[in-house]
Amino acid sequence: MKRPYPSDLKRATDEMSSMSSEQLQSNVSAYQNQQTAQKKYAYSASETLKKDGNKLVGEQKFNDVRLSLYFFTFYRPTLVTPYAQRR
Repeated sequence: MKRPYPSDLKRATDEMSSMSSEQLQSNVSAYQNQQTAQKKYAYSASETLKKDGNKLVGEQKFNDVRLSLYFFTFYRPTLVTPYAQRR
């Protein structure tokens, strides 16, 4: 995780200080749910990549394995967090 800019920390502090405890708890829950979804997505993608790679290796299609790994590494869909959507 990147270090936040001081201006981002100040803005986050200001936002959090004006929230009620219910709003703060709701935001924490939303953040936790987003993190859980990202972990599940990444794990599922890695399992799929492994299964597909093992199948291609079994068929001795080694160049296809390298190509699928390359595309997964550089062209996988990025995940957007709720915080990033608000910016």
